[in-house]
Amino acid sequence: MIGAFSFFPFGKEAISRRELNNIGTSGLGVIGNVLWFVFGGIWLALGHESPRVSWRPQLLRR
Repeated sequence: MIGAFSFFPFGKEAISRRELNNIGTSGLGVIGNVLWFVFGGIWLALGHESPRVSWRPQLLRR
């Protein structure tokens, strides 16, 4: 939804999350976000940090 809203926002209206009433706005959404962070977000961040750590000595030698 956010991608579609930012790509082509004309003719759309922003509404409050309280009016939306879907699973992402409930307690299950919080649990889902925590699970995503633990199982996906941390590994994604580590995957981006590992090349930085390995390239650091090469940049300092110049």
